[in-house]
Amino acid sequence: SVDNCPSNCYGNGDCISGTCHCFLGFLGPDCGRASCPVLCSGNGQYMKGRCLCHSGWKGAECDVPTNQCIDVACSNHGTCIMGTCICNPGYKGESCEEVDCMDPTCSGRGVCVRGECHCSVGWGGTNCETPRATCLDQCSGHGTFLPDTGLCSCDPSWTGHDCSI
Repeated sequence: SVDNCPSNCYGNGDCISGTCHCFLGFLGPDCGRASCPVLCSGNGQYMKGRCLCHSGWKGAECDVPTNQCIDVACSNHGTCIMGTCICNPGYKGESCEEVDCMDPTCSGRGVCVRGECHCSVGWGGTNCETPRATCLDQCSGHGTFLPDTGLCSCDPSWTGHDCSI
């Protein structure tokens, strides 16, 4: 079968399944732009070691139109919709390349660090959704700790989650 690529990649890349894979030194969906010596593909301004892209362009070299994803596959962890990767749960980043917590808020009871919820005292579970006993086995000396439920059964006239009231 014949692969149809934009402008036949101008001879500056290989056409594979209808997509140009540019040779070193060439950029763009049709490999029509030289990456050197033109900085930022002519679509941005080079400042302090990086490209600041003009409106309508993005990417490290300003070579990707804003309506396209920088990584069309979204690192295999999302879907490209109108130039934006919509990441699957558990992933984040412009191209879904970073691991994230399934619930990035950790149920409001913890902090997400490198894809794991670090729960506040008294909470546990993958998303900090489970109440946890915090040294309740003492029950403040005014009750009995029930390990099956993780709760205190308070003596008469004592109350509270740790029988301290």
